[in-house]
Amino acid sequence: MRRLLALGLLLPACACTSDFLLDAAPAPDARTIIYFAQRDDVILSALVVSPTHQAPVAELKVREAADLVLTAMAYAKTPDELGLPEGALLEDPAGRTLPSPDVVYQAAASNGVWERRSEPPSAVQAFRSAAQAAARCAMPSVRNVPLPEIRRGFNFTGFSPSPKVAVLYFSERQALTLRADLSVVLSALPAESPSYVTASGTTAVGLLASRCLAKLSVDEQGQVSSHLWFCGPRWLGALPGEDGSFALVAPENVVVVDRQSREVSRIAVEAENIPFFRAVLVGEEVFGVQDSESTVTRLSPRGLAREQVNGHGEFITALRVIRGRVYAAGSAGSVFERRSVGAWLDLGKSGIGDVDEIVATPRGFLAIGGVGEVTEYIDGHGWCPTQQLASDDSTVVLRLGSGYLFYTKGLVRRTPSLTWADFGLEP
Repeated sequence: MRRLLALGLLLPACACTSDFLLDAAPAPDARTIIYFAQRDDVILSALVVSPTHQAPVAELKVREAADLVLTAMAYAKTPDELGLPEGALLEDPAGRTLPSPDVVYQAAASNGVWERRSEPPSAVQAFRSAAQAAARCAMPSVRNVPLPEIRRGFNFTGFSPSPKVAVLYFSERQALTLRADLSVVLSALPAESPSYVTASGTTAVGLLASRCLAKLSVDEQGQVSSHLWFCGPRWLGALPGEDGSFALVAPENVVVVDRQSREVSRIAVEAENIPFFRAVLVGEEVFGVQDSESTVTRLSPRGLAREQVNGHGEFITALRVIRGRVYAAGSAGSVFERRSVGAWLDLGKSGIGDVDEIVATPRGFLAIGGVGEVTEYIDGHGWCPTQQLASDDSTVVLRLGSGYLFYTKGLVRRTPSLTWADFGLEP
């Protein structure tokens, strides 16, 4: 059956309505299509349609057809899976942006000819809908945490041994342990303590002066200590995976170990070809990027390859693996999800000019900007409004209790600070 979209054109000269029929967007496999009627940069109306339902005509009410542009965003997911009601979609400035579509089409109402587009127009990308309660954006309350006097050093990192404990580690042989009640324990570490510490899941690993690798641990009193983990080659460092796996870097190869410290594979590669600026481990593959690059380097036992993340020339400013998928942030605020080899899905603009970090949440991830700006991306729903949750650039963001801890190193204000934002998560 031929499916039609009926534009209910409200004519300004009278109270009558004239219907303009055109073919529905040519997306036969779509289970949801969201239609937008737009004039200039203003969205006049939006409609959610499920092509699998037996309603051949859908109404998208607008005023006048002259200069009207229609956009159709098609999805493989159903409206229920996207968290959207069928029918008219109301705009809500406090709501969420829509999820990135699988396919985009555009047509002029004057001719009704649909043409495929690479991305939705900017007005559609910025459209925020009234969200269902289950997908409402969090509006966290923020508390300042008193920060003990510390020597900041040149290397900072953090890890969460559990949702009830967070550790900030500083290269000047000091560590802070914070509990869910926001109490703080300061640990003084011995002279032979690791530097260049990186975290994978609940585990942190660092490099000793002897070129051995050491693991960090936390006792019941909150004291942080380290113990030898791997010696042998003159290790250059460790790249984090997810949930305790690491890629251990030696001068001529990379050794992948799982959370039980068992060797999984080896990647033969010269150290100079390893993209240390941002790098993560996914399975047996290392993904990384050098400074001021828009491509991601992929290292695997099969060799080295490069993947173009976006066609806009944005530099990659952050890289993270979340639930087995790689996410990359661009210098213009976009975030991209790797779907397959060489295929990166643009999740749209985060609302932050320059994303410095990506942090996993139970329902998506946080994107953090250089001046304490934070926004959440909810899987299947889109971006939440940007909020100011820290006073400066956030060097470390850690899960703690029902929220997240933000440590700012104070490049702008010259004073480090700790804030905790309550997102209402299950501790």
